[in-house]
Amino acid sequence: MKAIAKPKLATYVGDCTQIERAIKLGVDHLILEHPRLSIRSWQQPSIDNPIPAIERLIKYAKSLNQSIELSLNMDMLIQHNQDDLIAQLSAWIVGSSLQAIRVQDVGLLHHFHGLIECVLDSQMGNINWVGVKTLATLAKRQCLSLDIAYPDIDLIYEKTQARLELMVHGPICIQYSQRRYMQGLFDQQQPSAALSQYHQLAEDDDYPGRRFTFLDNPHGHFMFAYFDRSLLHDLDQLKQCPLDYWVIDTRGQDSNYHQACIKAYRCALDANDLDNKNLQAAIKTVKSLAPKPLKPGFFRANQTDRRRFKKRAAQLNEEETSLGVVLDIWEKRWVIIECLAPLNCGDQVAARHPKIADCQFELNQLFDLNHQKLASAQPGQLIKIPWVKGLQQQSILVGL
Repeated sequence: MKAIAKPKLATYVGDCTQIERAIKLGVDHLILEHPRLSIRSWQQPSIDNPIPAIERLIKYAKSLNQSIELSLNMDMLIQHNQDDLIAQLSAWIVGSSLQAIRVQDVGLLHHFHGLIECVLDSQMGNINWVGVKTLATLAKRQCLSLDIAYPDIDLIYEKTQARLELMVHGPICIQYSQRRYMQGLFDQQQPSAALSQYHQLAEDDDYPGRRFTFLDNPHGHFMFAYFDRSLLHDLDQLKQCPLDYWVIDTRGQDSNYHQACIKAYRCALDANDLDNKNLQAAIKTVKSLAPKPLKPGFFRANQTDRRRFKKRAAQLNEEETSLGVVLDIWEKRWVIIECLAPLNCGDQVAARHPKIADCQFELNQLFDLNHQKLASAQPGQLIKIPWVKGLQQQSILVGL
């Protein structure tokens, strides 16, 4: 992959304590939060005018670091009853010290374009270069979808030259509705319906231990995955991605966890050696404090969060060389392989895995992830082959 200049580190902050912590730990860009503007905020809901509170955050951040970059998170999905709020923000934002405003509503993107730099933060979209190129005429930067694998990030950059961000650590929202499904389920005294907020965990009956997070606030109802996104174990690929910003999202978590995450990614950005002791210690601290399992999600390929059989290389004979690793299996359909060496259509290979006694087959068809036929594939490339009975995820392929 073609790398660009070292990315900047960004994180969400909603109060002065979080601002001070982030600046001290070397964050380059602060994403300012207010619960009236940020739908996924974990702060106590408010119906107050957000501008005075945002101004206080800006003033405090600049008092600590005059050159700190600041943006405002406004990921609301707008309706016409919010026109007055948008008008107030539009009049104020032009003379503010903000570098950008972050939106996911395309209407807001059009509205604020020309008033201030806009960042399109649509984590459920932005998965192809055509869309990114089109929206780059309005958005100064774009935060890419969490459903995108790292080779496609490089492709998007090559096709568009757009400025790109990626959430490298944080919760994955898998469902959202403006309907408040949890309101009325609890007999709690609230100051008003507009200020109510609920937080619940629910375990999947089919998969004990998978605890999904539910948040219900004045903006609607949210469901988050049972694991959090983390790329701390995929830093070698992440550091090669052409990204301008790495975004850390620890909203709703305690201060120790927020601090540990910033330290780990700051160390990763500054480290030349990913095996150095300071970085590994920082990663270990994040894992020990994490409230949920930490998995990469789709960054490598589907289901690569199953990090089983880490010592699979021990299954190889001394004379054998790893040609590829099986990342994902779709039974009776496809197998996803990451190439570790050149592979050609017609090669004879064997799979090595603790659960496999004997599995030999021919690579009679090779495809890329867009299902285009390939004659060969190069190291680092992700490919598909037809399903092979008995093949196990995380198998190592060797030549025959």
